[in-house]
Amino acid sequence: MNTKVRFLLLLFVLFNVSTTFSQTNEGGFPLEDNQSSLKGRNAIPTIVMPKTDFKSDHKKRGPLCGNIFAHKFAVDINLKEKGQHSKSGDFNIWRLGLKSENAYSLNIILKDFKVPTGARLFLYSPNQEQIKGAYTKANNTPYNFAISPIDGDEIIIAYEEPVNPDFKADLVIKRVNHDFKGLKTLPSFGSSESCHIEAASAPVSLTKRSSCELIIDGAVYCSGNLINNTNNDANPYIVSSSHCYWETYEELQNGQPVEKYRLDTNLVHTTVAFFNYEAPSEEWPIEGSREMSLSGAKMIASRKSRDMILIQMNEIPPVDFRPYYAGWNRESYISGPVYCFHHPYGDVKKISRDEATPSTASFDNTKLFYENSHWRIYRWDEGMTEGGSSGGALFDSKDHIVGCLTGGDTNANCDKPGDDYFWQLYKVWDKDTYDKNLGYWLDPKGSGVSVLDGLEPYKYPCRRISHRSWNEVPAVPEVENNKYYAVGTNNQGITEYSEKYDTEKEITLYGVYFFPVVAQYSSKRPVYLRIYKGANKPDSLIYEQLIRIQTKQYNPYKDKVFTEDTPQWGSMENYIRLKTPLKLDTTFFVSITVPETSITNYTPFALYYSDPKETEEQNTAFFKNADKQWVPFTAHPQIAAPTSLMVDVVVRDGWDHSDDLNPITPTEPPIDSTRYVENALCYPAFTTGELNIEIPKGDRLQKIQVTDMSGRTLYIKDGINTTVHYSFNVADICMQDNAYNVIATFKYANKKTFRFIKWRSK
Repeated sequence: MNTKVRFLLLLFVLFNVSTTFSQTNEGGFPLEDNQSSLKGRNAIPTIVMPKTDFKSDHKKRGPLCGNIFAHKFAVDINLKEKGQHSKSGDFNIWRLGLKSENAYSLNIILKDFKVPTGARLFLYSPNQEQIKGAYTKANNTPYNFAISPIDGDEIIIAYEEPVNPDFKADLVIKRVNHDFKGLKTLPSFGSSESCHIEAASAPVSLTKRSSCELIIDGAVYCSGNLINNTNNDANPYIVSSSHCYWETYEELQNGQPVEKYRLDTNLVHTTVAFFNYEAPSEEWPIEGSREMSLSGAKMIASRKSRDMILIQMNEIPPVDFRPYYAGWNRESYISGPVYCFHHPYGDVKKISRDEATPSTASFDNTKLFYENSHWRIYRWDEGMTEGGSSGGALFDSKDHIVGCLTGGDTNANCDKPGDDYFWQLYKVWDKDTYDKNLGYWLDPKGSGVSVLDGLEPYKYPCRRISHRSWNEVPAVPEVENNKYYAVGTNNQGITEYSEKYDTEKEITLYGVYFFPVVAQYSSKRPVYLRIYKGANKPDSLIYEQLIRIQTKQYNPYKDKVFTEDTPQWGSMENYIRLKTPLKLDTTFFVSITVPETSITNYTPFALYYSDPKETEEQNTAFFKNADKQWVPFTAHPQIAAPTSLMVDVVVRDGWDHSDDLNPITPTEPPIDSTRYVENALCYPAFTTGELNIEIPKGDRLQKIQVTDMSGRTLYIKDGINTTVHYSFNVADICMQDNAYNVIATFKYANKKTFRFIKWRSK
């Protein structure tokens, strides 16, 4: 079939930095100063970005099928020099505004970030509805420091430094990014074609839980799957497609620049995996929760010519993520029907199905992959794929992974889905070349099995309990004057809504899903989650937590978990993870408070609820009236009927599960033979303690740098200018058995990174 190639990844090229958008933040609020109020906006100097029509940006393309959604303003702004200086107690404060007219959101990148003990940096919108920070000494890094976008075309930066610091910080903004398309590098609900099938309709619930959305370097949408190994040890391997981690470069051929592709293994560290990002049902396709995410990974194995990649997340998915490690089939023949979970254009999880048995075929005429190295799907019976679907696993009729999606027909649409091609797992299995194949990692026991079933990693897994039917479309609360809701903010003195849950045995409550019609985070009008015990109504309060919907991520450079606030909660499901899991053994009530309505210009809040139940005994919804009494919804002033709130809980049977999961992390094999990366290679000489680098033909080595896994530079040599071979000694700079990166900079191939583990002295 001679169609144009379509790589089914999606790239939004915005940031060229060595970190993800936000770092660990400690929360809190900016200080008020002694000289002026934060409300005195005219006193804060504002730097306005030049006006531009962004026409040239719209025409730019990222690698392969990507596109640009933000304009990069290169700046050199010293915060202390340009900002307004004031004092508050024992702190000096500098504030500066940045504005870029008509931006959907603004993001900044600092040259680096190094602040003294006690210092704090905040970014916030002029009305303080959105606040990023505090960023402190814990975030210090020599790398570019990117802070995630704030909605709107204006932001304020506030830096607070002790009067007598251990050193004085020098904070320089190097880039301001203007989002001119309204796109963010977060999961992107509603961006795919209308004919996709929601994953909620799939009966294969286990393998669905293995599927995740990948966002790479804050720029690339792809799909992936947790995959099991013969140790059954819950090692967090994710299998996907290597072209998700490609970068483009130019190579001169006959005096003309030709675009080439190469695998950039450094991008693996920037991977963020979102789990359970799916609509709650086929009949109610609203956006799924984005809170279950992990960030940071390392390369395990890859094969560019086969399009295979295996990465390992830096953290095992927690029990309340309800993860599942899919099994695999490495046989050369598979049988239909087959299916694939994927995230087209970064959208909520979809499923494509085909009843036929796939055939073996070549992926088009790109000459990027070996011939006959893919499974071919001749048009799906149900669904299709798009950009962002790349890396989604193909499952056989027994629910085993047999490969991952590379691409398909570039002209595919809902009327004509087109063919799709998945790289074949059985052709990337050789156990000897472990860095290019899967056998060493997925069969560490050396069992030789060709089929492995999936793994439920926790002996006592979490389950999600809901009072709605799986395909229920909920009722929308009645609204008055666009701000008073029957199940939300109101003028009748109702301050709280709760949902009843019965349990006949001991359980552990980990988190709560809730579905608001309208809602957003506001530091001035907080909303609280509360848990009560009681028999027929909420009685004793046993738990309270401020609701801040946040995405859990991971910083590979700091080895710390960090979070990012989600400002808007409306028309989507949200997940609140309890800070401390709660032990329960009787009827309990999950409550959500209503934000105060006495404040001028308050933001309305409302919850979805079920259509009326048949009997009063089926009612599980309660509200606290103006007399501070809990009353069932059968006495609600507007609804007056038995119902349930759209509130689900995530629980686990029992309480003490300390011995439930003890994953074994396999030790990486020592690099005692040549390790190839493209046509460059790096290998050790055991007798001399040297590392050797062979330079690709026609290229020139210019610089060598050795770093540990935290990014700290241990050795650097510039101005080398070598064309064939280079050796250098690492015996005195590297500790035994630790892992290190060698970053080799070439004239034409730019940078290549080699991983090595220092060998023991003989």
